[in-house]
Amino acid sequence: MKKLSKAKKVAIILSAIAAIMIATGCSSTGSTDTNSETANSTTTAVSVESVSSEEEKKGPDLKMLYDEYCDADWAEVGSDGSYLTLDTNPRDKVQQTLTHKDNTPTYVITALGKINSALGLPDSLLSQDIAHTTAADGKQSETFEDAGVTVTWKYHPDTGLLVTYKTIY
Repeated sequence: MKKLSKAKKVAIILSAIAAIMIATGCSSTGSTDTNSETANSTTTAVSVESVSSEEEKKGPDLKMLYDEYCDADWAEVGSDGSYLTLDTNPRDKVQQTLTHKDNTPTYVITALGKINSALGLPDSLLSQDIAHTTAADGKQSETFEDAGVTVTWKYHPDTGLLVTYKTIY
């Protein structure tokens, strides 16, 4: 079942209230005149549509996700909040030279799971798509309209995994 955004839920509720008002002969002015009822319900529908469109086009708050789940050592967020990039090997050291003390890859993978969850992205994105990407696959991309984000990633055994979230609005 597809989740509805808060704006869509509000729109549905307000539309239902307007329909009930029309059906019972009520209006915001107390008049039972059919023309004013139609005008009031039309105004409500237009107002709801405006709110829905504005909220839907806002997109995810990538700066908040960066602040909540990331570290400046291995993540970067655009000053305008249009992208968030996570890198398991930010200094591009050859992976074989990384010591067991370098937990950056673990931190990044953990953050990716939390960010995907916060955005409402499917678990399969990380556990299947990203986890099974090879260097031969090149740069991969998937767009999630409902979340307002495109996720791109690439992996190389020497330089690690690089994942970028970009807002689509």
